Amino acid sequence: MPQRTLCIPLVALLLALPLAACHEEGPMEKAGKKMDRAVDRLRHADEGPLEEAGRKAGEALDQASKTLEEASHKLDELGKKK
Repeated sequence: MPQRTLCIPLVALLLALPLAACHEEGPMEKAGKKMDRAVDRLRHADEGPLEEAGRKAGEALDQASKTLEEASHKLDELGKKK
């Protein structure tokens, strides 16, 4: 039963995450992204498109895992307060 009570808010959080990122990019954000891409190309110059896609997918999964872990800890803390 505790797993189910933890799962529902976690799913709600995951569904709400994309909404938080819906904003217009300013010129500094666009410039920052271009710089990130340039540095990424220099760092992984010998990488083909499939290798790049695999690496980026792995990085995205790592970030998602960290975000879920942080959310889980926050939910645990909220549960302990009640």
